[in-house]
Amino acid sequence: MFWRSIDLGRADYGVLERLDTLPGRPHDDTGSFALDDLDAVGDEELYERIPAEFPSWVRGYHPPGSPALQGLR
Repeated sequence: MFWRSIDLGRADYGVLERLDTLPGRPHDDTGSFALDDLDAVGDEELYERIPAEFPSWVRGYHPPGSPALQGLR
């Protein structure tokens, strides 16, 4: 399972940032990014950032030739 968090609102995101950079995992299964001012980011940029780390997780998790990789950019 891949976990994605969008950290909103000028805060100390602590545990979410640590989960995103936690060492020793066989696969990087978390993604997190801070978005302190939601109004400053356009919809297009937001919707590009949300799934940004997911394709690399799929490639790292599934073996080459897996049907899960078909059509993945």
